[in-house]
Amino acid sequence: MNRLRMNCQISCSVGEAIDKASILRIKLKQAASKKDVAAIAHITKSLDTILKEVPLLHTHSDLSEELQKTNSRIWILRDVVRHRASLNNDTYEPVFHRSVKSLVELEDKREQLKEKINQRYDSTLRDVKIFKYGGDVSRPSQEQDQQLLDQAKQDYTEGRFTD
Repeated sequence: MNRLRMNCQISCSVGEAIDKASILRIKLKQAASKKDVAAIAHITKSLDTILKEVPLLHTHSDLSEELQKTNSRIWILRDVVRHRASLNNDTYEPVFHRSVKSLVELEDKREQLKEKINQRYDSTLRDVKIFKYGGDVSRPSQEQDQQLLDQAKQDYTEGRFTD
């Protein structure tokens, strides 16, 4: 069978590109199979080639390093949340809740770091994040939060993911 091989290159902010490179470095350390390592290394090489064209990137590494540390913490917390959700055991509820809260806080920090990078490089492209509960929208009650959390756990455990 003759397959069509195709790659896409898209425009993104500098912060998004540095974030992607950071995540690829984490994946490279975590990959177990030679096939996965090779695939990740291929993407990393392509992205590194593009990032080398960013002027003065190496002199502004403070935000890149902080983003790398933040993404590493997010990676660990996501594993904890996935594991706890799969247990379907109320014994772990406080740990699960703290992990989810920490994950949200780190995701917010990650977005702030990407925005700082974009500002530093005067990137004309920006990420826009839209959250169901944020800004001027009133927060759900603790009971509603619990219902949403329980539904998310059930959906994850049963393999359902909905928007």
